[in-house]
Amino acid sequence: MPRLGMGMPIAGGATEAAVLAVEDFVFLNDVSGELTPVDTSSRTNLIPYSHDFSQSDWQKVEIKVETSGITDPSGGTGSYKLTTESNSNQSYMQDILTTEVGKYYTFSVYAQKAEYDYIALVGLNPLTIHYINLANGTTSSSSGITPIVEDASNGWFRCSITLVADTTSKFFGIYLAGDNGNISQGGAADDNGVYIYGAQVEQDSRVSALIKTSGSAVNVATTELGDLSNVWDFDGTDIMLEVDPENEGAFEEATANLVTNHDFAVDANWTKGTGWSISGGKASNDGSFGGANSFLITSETDASVGDTYEVTFTVSNYVQGSIKARAGQGGGTARTANGTYTETMVATATETIRLHATDSFIGSVDNVFVKEYAITPLNV
Repeated sequence: MPRLGMGMPIAGGATEAAVLAVEDFVFLNDVSGELTPVDTSSRTNLIPYSHDFSQSDWQKVEIKVETSGITDPSGGTGSYKLTTESNSNQSYMQDILTTEVGKYYTFSVYAQKAEYDYIALVGLNPLTIHYINLANGTTSSSSGITPIVEDASNGWFRCSITLVADTTSKFFGIYLAGDNGNISQGGAADDNGVYIYGAQVEQDSRVSALIKTSGSAVNVATTELGDLSNVWDFDGTDIMLEVDPENEGAFEEATANLVTNHDFAVDANWTKGTGWSISGGKASNDGSFGGANSFLITSETDASVGDTYEVTFTVSNYVQGSIKARAGQGGGTARTANGTYTETMVATATETIRLHATDSFIGSVDNVFVKEYAITPLNV
């Protein structure tokens, strides 16, 4: 696919959505405005010891971790071999990291088969199990999320999974797996196992170039990653553009406006808190709720944890106080003046999308638009 240059609009047919292309990514925008990416200048590997699996940060259960001496993906000899330590049902190691609820995290590691063909990448909180056949790079999952496997040459595969954190602490584990769909290897204590190299966890929905760490998380400017990748931020979720991303695809707007009666043409479809009234094509609050909180709640737009929403609304007749959008407890910026405001937020809880008045807000709102975005690759 030709590279189209940042922000270049592409004209479609009469029934097609407007399109915005950025390198090999295309963003559909079928309503109005531009989905303009924001350059993100750095990446962070959150794993303290990305290359040294012997460290105690990697908690080990019935598994031996030894240097292997075989050539690793970088051409050196820094890979490790994982083998069963006893005749145990499960042999694994894991790192426990602090996470932010509702955010995407991508866990990746290089792996090569030795005597065993399978590994499983496991995330906990929530529990997700993902199997990779290192003989051929095929995958499966017990959790509805498909692992991504990239051929790194010479028998190595880079294996990755992307999860949404639902607690502030998350386990990232590497298991010796017996076969596809069986997390229990069940072998005897011997030297049979698999080879691994270079683990990474990043707060992102896509895997990026490996960053080496030696005791703590490391943040690196994208220009220093050595793979010429650029990182772009799309509504709160980072997207990595590869060197030659022929099959990277696109990301599309998943919905039109989710709000019924967005222009307050009638007094319906909204749950009104203290002080709110609907008339004359506006919803207004008289400040009588006393300074704490008063909500104007849509009747049909429940936010889902981890999903990204764009909310637009207009404030008029402003007198005092503040008002902001709220999606799944993910609050927007408090607005204290007349104007039209648009912002995106990632839901951190299941909650009906609403406008949140505080500080004895007196004023009116109208033209409320809520759109949900799907961060889903499409082949283009």
